[in-house]
Order: sequence, then C-alpha cells, then structure tokens
Amino acid sequence: MAARTYSAAKYERQPDGALFYYFLVSVDGHPHTPAVMTTETYHRHVGEVLGLEDGTQVRIRTVESMDDETAGRGLDGVLIVESL
Repeated sequence: MAARTYSAAKYERQPDGALFYYFLVSVDGHPHTPAVMTTETYHRHVGEVLGLEDGTQVRIRTVESMDDETAGRGLDGVLIVESL
C-alpha cells in the first residue's frame, strides 16, 4: 500500500493531476513502512520533512538518482529517510 504525502510546495504540483511514486528506504538499509509513497510533486530535497498518510513523519537523508531498474519498476525515485 502506498502512502500519500502532503507538501506545502503547491507551486510544484502538476497541472494534469499526475502522481509520482517514491520507494522509501530507512537509513539502516531496510524498506521503510510504508515502503512506497505517492505525491503530486516531483522535486524532493535532502532535509525535507514528509508527512505520510499514516500520520508518521520522515526526513529525507538522501535522494538517489534514477536508474533503469528504478524506472523499470514504475518508480520516480528512491529516498533514504529517517523516522522522526
């Protein structure tokens, strides 16, 4: 199940209602729970705090660049996160 995130950066929203999918990995290397989040904004940055749909918050520690494997799985990126 994908967790939705909410961002104050409304100017980044896509006009056509597109959703972006990110795989979340904890700093210990294991998939975060929830492991996938969806968002209406594409740009993510280190230090950004994300509020997930389940009420938890995470801080982005690393934004990994896209590669063929990530793109082939239908993901827009991989975020290394720490729970707050």
